[in-house]
Amino acid sequence: MFKSAEKGSPLQLIDFGSGTMASDPDVMVESSPIPCEQANGDFLSLFTTFAGSAFYISPEMFQRTYTTKTDVWSAGVAIYVLVAGYPSEDLQAAFNQLQNSKNPNERISQLKALPNMPDMPDTFFEMLGQALTYKHRKRMDAKSLLDCEFIKFHKDHEVEEFNRTSSTIVAGATVRHIQNRLYGQYERSVSSLIASLLSRTNLHKLMDKIDELIESSPDDHLEAQDIVEEQLEHVANKKRLQILLVRELQSIMKELGFHEVVKLTKEQSHGKNYDDYAFHVAKLRQFYTYQDEDGSNAKSKTGPSLDDSMSRKLQESMNARKQNLDSSRHSNEDFKGISPHSVHDGKIWDTIKKQLSANQGPSTLKKVNSTGNLNQIF
Repeated sequence: MFKSAEKGSPLQLIDFGSGTMASDPDVMVESSPIPCEQANGDFLSLFTTFAGSAFYISPEMFQRTYTTKTDVWSAGVAIYVLVAGYPSEDLQAAFNQLQNSKNPNERISQLKALPNMPDMPDTFFEMLGQALTYKHRKRMDAKSLLDCEFIKFHKDHEVEEFNRTSSTIVAGATVRHIQNRLYGQYERSVSSLIASLLSRTNLHKLMDKIDELIESSPDDHLEAQDIVEEQLEHVANKKRLQILLVRELQSIMKELGFHEVVKLTKEQSHGKNYDDYAFHVAKLRQFYTYQDEDGSNAKSKTGPSLDDSMSRKLQESMNARKQNLDSSRHSNEDFKGISPHSVHDGKIWDTIKKQLSANQGPSTLKKVNSTGNLNQIF
């Protein structure tokens, strides 16, 4: 978030969520990370806990084997979103381009072709290309990335050696950010509406149809050997991103006979304008709860079941938001037993406070409390 409301205010990182410091001794002892050699000969710790929001996740995170360079990738995607806006109308296409493992020599041209990408200096795309290098062993680390000309230019203006970079006004980005915020409100409203109006059985039917659509590919009728490698990559990306278009969601509900629900989704604010926007399936999955026969929270053999009480569903949703859990993030519960290695223990804020207290003494760092006000911590 911006440090202040003044023009030119610096951005500050907030909401560390499940993150932690890989260098924290406690983390190193608990996770027993595996050393991973990088292209420059350095060694970084390799971790396997799956976490993050799909659009921002690095290729190696999807493989459950990653280093701290996964954060460099996520920062690169965040930079793209800052200058171009979140591409809700072209989300799958943007994701496919970002996750493209082919033709590394054409990476810059791929990035320039991303949806809504504005005209930026070549040094910007060089920096972005280094952050979004597909193979993490060859990707720059955060310290090296800070030495890119585009970043150094914005630290030290009017230095002659930076003659390839100039200040750039990104036109239209603010409008796109506002549009996406409004769409986010619509998406949450539609998710709550569907979950409240459909019975448990009907919601299961809807989710099954959605999963069928996501699991399918345009070439399901072809033999596997006839599907080119790029198509297979796109199918994999479709399963990873877990989205469908709003009109596809409405079409499935019509097919199932949920006409009144479709009508109400269209009547939501600006609903008729969002037919081609990406709907995040996780918005609906958040209303699921796993229960065994005695009612305790656990994944049952018969699959997920939905609470009958809408008030309970909404309460669970609100509790999740209060705990800073992004509804599009994948749950660690889905990947239990895959590996003991983890850097996501949620202790990053405590670690940072200790470091600041030791190195700088009293600080004026602040955080937002539940009422939206800023509280001074130190």
